[in-house]
Amino acid sequence: MSLLKEIPNIQFHGSTQPAAKGFELLRFEQLLGRDAHALDHNPFRPHRIKFNILFLIDKGSINHFIDFQTHRLKAGDCMPLFSNQIHAFDPTSTYHGHLVLFTDSFLYKNLHPEVYAYLMQTYRHRWEKHPFQVPELSEQLLERLENAHRLSSFRNAEIGAALSSFYTQLFSEASHVPPPLDSHRTEEIFIKFNHLIEVNLLKSRSASYYADLLGVSYKHLNDTCKRYISMSAKQYIDEVVILEAKRLLATQSLSIKEISYKLGFDEQTNFQKYFKKRLKMTPLQFQAKNS
Repeated sequence: MSLLKEIPNIQFHGSTQPAAKGFELLRFEQLLGRDAHALDHNPFRPHRIKFNILFLIDKGSINHFIDFQTHRLKAGDCMPLFSNQIHAFDPTSTYHGHLVLFTDSFLYKNLHPEVYAYLMQTYRHRWEKHPFQVPELSEQLLERLENAHRLSSFRNAEIGAALSSFYTQLFSEASHVPPPLDSHRTEEIFIKFNHLIEVNLLKSRSASYYADLLGVSYKHLNDTCKRYISMSAKQYIDEVVILEAKRLLATQSLSIKEISYKLGFDEQTNFQKYFKKRLKMTPLQFQAKNS
């Protein structure tokens, strides 16, 4: 797939009604049938979403581009997309089904707290994502969301309850059951670790550095990460760096040198070695493959 020179950031433009601010339910035909000017971007070109989407496919099969992988989705599949992911619709596929769109703020205010914590702070950071084949569960969700649309009051609460139930059953059926928390402190460490990486990635890619910031031992941070995302703290940091490197390399207006510094590497050659070690190709080879 050919990438744009600039990958646009797409903000949420759904309902502004107080009863459903930050949420929208659409059929694919409604979105893809809109005028390009109304959309402010080309949905068939890679774009970075600043909100979350549930793809619910009810007929046929499609190819969909998500963070430099093409996923095959078929009838009955549900595919979660999260804020900051890059995706693009396939112009050769015919999409049948629904999109459920919602902001992080909407989920924070309306999702059950434990479901929100697992979804936004744990599952969204699992790297091996794939569609869930859950046709009955998707139908139940759509029915509840459509009923909520008809309510004149408590709409957010109804939508939040429907999504909380859906995600709980989704991860249970897919064996992604959230681990029981030993304490709120354990959950807090993982959430703070994610935040600290975002803020301090230019300063360090060392797991020990983040353990010190958190005031815990390296072993405790490692054990926490393995429990929540089945990888070590260092592996997780490297995944964050590589994914952001891919996204920046796709923005071809930036040079390799500029990307190196943007990701906290003192020398371009160090970034090139780091990238090649993990992807078995150089940054330039990755750009050529995706241009």
